Amino acid sequence: LAGTTALLMSRYGTDMTSAEVYQYYKMIARPIDTGHPVKDGYDLWSGYGVPILPDPKRKLVRMTIGSKFYKVDGDVRTMDTAPFIQDSRTFVPIAFASIAVGASVRWNAIKKEVIISKDGRILSMTIGNKAYMLNGKPYYMDVAPFIRDSRTFVPFAFVGEALGCKVRWIESERKVMVLE
Repeated sequence: LAGTTALLMSRYGTDMTSAEVYQYYKMIARPIDTGHPVKDGYDLWSGYGVPILPDPKRKLVRMTIGSKFYKVDGDVRTMDTAPFIQDSRTFVPIAFASIAVGASVRWNAIKKEVIISKDGRILSMTIGNKAYMLNGKPYYMDVAPFIRDSRTFVPFAFVGEALGCKVRWIESERKVMVLE
């Protein structure tokens, strides 16, 4: 894992913390066949599968609660408003988060709807509504997107996972990581 960690840090930045590296490994772990009757599919030593680095074209986004700075593949970028926690969910300004993972965003002012497209997935969310549509099928969240400071905020975990990304929360550092 030391070589893989060195490669990981050269790709995404040498400032990755040990908690970020650990969560990254959890995101990329592939189940293995151990033959164990209870824990089949996972390494009995680590509890996770074999870490396999994803395609280098996949982006890693790291955002910190309360900070307007975020990183995409180790490069520092700036938002005009910071992510925050409300109702036990991490809310991010959707324009910055979507662009960071390679998605496109459109705003329908008449319906107060944000439409996010990525790799053939179309996600639409309406301000103040817990229901959302993914490729024409209805789903529900436990919180609704809203507008604050002229920015649309959405619960990042729902959006990231709906777009096919892997999302991890690092409580000790108050960070969210998203792997495209």
